[in-house]
Amino acid sequence: MKPHEKMSTQELGLILGSRLFPGGDLHYGYWADGLEVTWANLATAQVAYSEFLMDHIPGGVNSILDVGVGTGVLAEKLTARGYKVDGVSPSAALTHLARERLGEAVTVFPVRFQDLEADRRYDLVIFSESFQYVPPELSLPKAHEVLNPGGHVLIIDFFKTDAPGKRPLGGGHRLSRFYPVLARQPFTVLEDKDITAQTAPTMELVGRLLREYAQPMYDILGSYLQNNHRVIAKTLGWLFRKRLRKIRFKLFSSQLSGESFHHFQSYRLFLLRKD
Repeated sequence: MKPHEKMSTQELGLILGSRLFPGGDLHYGYWADGLEVTWANLATAQVAYSEFLMDHIPGGVNSILDVGVGTGVLAEKLTARGYKVDGVSPSAALTHLARERLGEAVTVFPVRFQDLEADRRYDLVIFSESFQYVPPELSLPKAHEVLNPGGHVLIIDFFKTDAPGKRPLGGGHRLSRFYPVLARQPFTVLEDKDITAQTAPTMELVGRLLREYAQPMYDILGSYLQNNHRVIAKTLGWLFRKRLRKIRFKLFSSQLSGESFHHFQSYRLFLLRKD
């Protein structure tokens, strides 16, 4: 990464996660019925997510473009199943990690998907928690462009619902606005599956972790500054009062939960076929 490039929260999370779970998947996971929602079972849920995704790859697919290849874990699994895979990654840091993992087996294009200029065509374009980062008005036409005749698009990501209220989690296209955009594109919708119930438990775990461990540490640091560096604490509190309120709401409130995720987000799988 060049010195002037700013690392996003998503990039930082993926990089830290790749160090903590070097052989694992890094996404919401898929919690099958009966799987207890615990940190010990998170790896099982994440493996199940990859299996769920790959089970929805149509027959006859040989070449795949993985948009938002991340650290390369999914591309590695797809390659192991015999698919010819390329990836797209606009992040210099994640491109480096993906190339380290994948070697020469996968070509990673270090560009934004909408800026991709490649002479290759694919049987399938996959967006695994990456669709939210490209406007559908750009991503769907680009996917259509890089697909072979009769090719497919597989989207697995969360969307915003129209539920009223202040949402603790950002990201995702608004679902009610996505459908009209999709309807105008030259694709046939083969599947539109809601899997929010199977992904929301991960947010329950994250909220629990932040409230039980991160919040006490945050409060201890605040108390230390208040008791030992009162002027600094007062100055920081005044300068960053809006940001600190936002942090407490987003990270430590009971709003960050599986129930809230289910209310404000709709996690879906779409399978499209190029017309």
